[in-house]
Amino acid sequence: MLYDPLDAKVVAAKDGLKKQLTSKFPDADLIEDAPLSFKNASSAFLAGQVHFKINKGSSALSIADWLALERGSVDVLLAPETCCGALVDYTQHAMWAGHAWPLNTAALGGAVHLKSNTSASRQENAFLRRMSQDLVPEQDYLLYALYATANNYQTAAAEKFVSALASAFSLTRKSCTSSSAVEPSYGKLCMMEESTSPASTDPMTTAYAAVFVPKASVAEVFSWAMTHRGADISGYQVDLLMVPLTGKPSVDFNDHALHVGTPWQLNQPALK
Repeated sequence: MLYDPLDAKVVAAKDGLKKQLTSKFPDADLIEDAPLSFKNASSAFLAGQVHFKINKGSSALSIADWLALERGSVDVLLAPETCCGALVDYTQHAMWAGHAWPLNTAALGGAVHLKSNTSASRQENAFLRRMSQDLVPEQDYLLYALYATANNYQTAAAEKFVSALASAFSLTRKSCTSSSAVEPSYGKLCMMEESTSPASTDPMTTAYAAVFVPKASVAEVFSWAMTHRGADISGYQVDLLMVPLTGKPSVDFNDHALHVGTPWQLNQPALK
């Protein structure tokens, strides 16, 4: 949890969320609450920060799902620990809920441990197993892969990411269409619309590929997406938006969504 220690309202909100999380998820270990973390050159955070360690046996995706809906005004960073090292995990594999704060990347270490295909597969499979053991979230999600068509590198990376996702989960691209691109319900994992020029009724304002992710598939799909959207896998970072479907589109897309990479502007009229 990242916060401004000089803002009394933010500090109070942080204290309340910290208390709720500790009570609801006793397996999440509170490491520290460091209001002046930004003064420490060895800290990765340019803000005050509350650090929780979510152990392997804990419900990591359940905690992420709960935070998406309950965090209020508190900004949250969720970073997996993989064999790639802290720099890659915090800058390419992590999810944000709320405002994305700048990081002190010098403190995360400059060395990037490149994985061989064998070690990557072993690490990925272990990570997916841990995430898939989590409790099923309370709602379905939409997963958006977002990109700028003017950026040829990102466009190619998005195509690689979407194609790999279809292959990994045995899906057919653009196989599900709906009269509602905002709050669809299919009851199964399926790939929805892909657009390089969103319409006025579309919640996105940039090019995207959308995937409907039912409750039972959230852990596996999101953990796969987090570890495949980075430049180490896709050649360039792919921006992701993960939207819980609670029946309140404006709140879900604006306040509840988890995001990785550039937080693209939304088409607010389409969410009303």
